[in-house]
Amino acid sequence: MTKKFALELVDGHLEEVLREVEAGNTAELTRSGEPVAVVLSFRDYRHLAGGHLSFGDAFDRFLANRTEPIEPLQDADLEGLRDRSPGREAAL
Repeated sequence: MTKKFALELVDGHLEEVLREVEAGNTAELTRSGEPVAVVLSFRDYRHLAGGHLSFGDAFDRFLANRTEPIEPLQDADLEGLRDRSPGREAAL
């Protein structure tokens, strides 16, 4: 949830803004009713700033931590998985 705070009033209410952020909310700072900044938790900031792994890096880490080898797929493993129905007709 986002709570709005007028920038002119934040100076005396910074503790309240930080309590909102620590509770898991974000705080939107406004000037004359227009948003100018957002205060968010460090955890949320780290996530947005790239503090998480890309899919490729996470998959590489997964592969490196496996104790059993991964067997390649065989044609027989894929039998019966494809939908062989003709599908719907398209009006062109």
